[in-house]
Amino acid sequence: RNGSLNVWNGADHHRFHRTTTDLPEVSLRPPENGLYAERIDGAWYWVSGCAKCNGTGEKYSYVVCDKHNVCRLCSTHRSKLTETPWGHPDGFT
Repeated sequence: RNGSLNVWNGADHHRFHRTTTDLPEVSLRPPENGLYAERIDGAWYWVSGCAKCNGTGEKYSYVVCDKHNVCRLCSTHRSKLTETPWGHPDGFT
């Protein structure tokens, strides 16, 4: 996983775990921000990675939904930023 991009059978993966490269690389972006692919009981599902949506209290969420991708102080959405923000356990400032 690289941010919201999920890759299966990637070239780098073969270098470490496979001796053959006969499987095609598959790349998928989730249907909405805040989701990532997770294998559960042998099947792949899109699951929420946003700690605020999940209520887990996890710091530094790996993926954040659009609703919660805002400055923790002024609520400006990340898409509206003109400069690089400072990271924070609860998002960014």
